[in-house]
Amino acid sequence: MDLNTTIDIGKNMTDLLEKLAMKIGTTADKIFPWYINQQFIDGITFIVVMLILIMVSFSILYVSNKKADYEEPGKYEVAAIGSLIFGVFAVVIFSLEINTALSKIFNPEYYAFKTLTRDLSHLLGK
Repeated sequence: MDLNTTIDIGKNMTDLLEKLAMKIGTTADKIFPWYINQQFIDGITFIVVMLILIMVSFSILYVSNKKADYEEPGKYEVAAIGSLIFGVFAVVIFSLEINTALSKIFNPEYYAFKTLTRDLSHLLGK
């Protein structure tokens, strides 16, 4: 991953970027690569956490379904239905957010710039 990125953001943004750098004790040219790395890490972390969540939810679904006694109403049936709902919820959330996570991995510059401008606007107090 190439972190050497040049960006022309104008005088006002440059001043704000220098103020932000001063607040965190570094120089302005080192901030944007940090943001790029952070977005890449966020994408990887999200995918790993969601995969773990899906594995756990399917494990719970499998175990509760094995324990459920469908012959005797009410015995472990609630656990099986609850774990099914949890598993479906986890898969739906993963499916909806996987695009953003993959974009953060393959195009972290875009999300880094969005985050940087958000942080600079907070610095302005807007």
